[in-house]
Amino acid sequence: MLALVAFVQSLACPDCAPVRAARTAIAADPDRWLYALGVAAPFLVASAVIALVYRLGRGEPSREVTRWR
Repeated sequence: MLALVAFVQSLACPDCAPVRAARTAIAADPDRWLYALGVAAPFLVASAVIALVYRLGRGEPSREVTRWR
């Protein structure tokens, strides 16, 4: 919830002291890329699974009418 308050403040004042402190804290954190990967990983895995399922389902043509005669 505190992060939401900082985000709202950053929209109101993009160069205020709290925003500068937050930027400095993020830049100084040695694990920031690990956190970014942790946030992005579920989306990357889900995308790979969706692509795999989509490709597996394209095996043979369906029985649906694809054009009007």
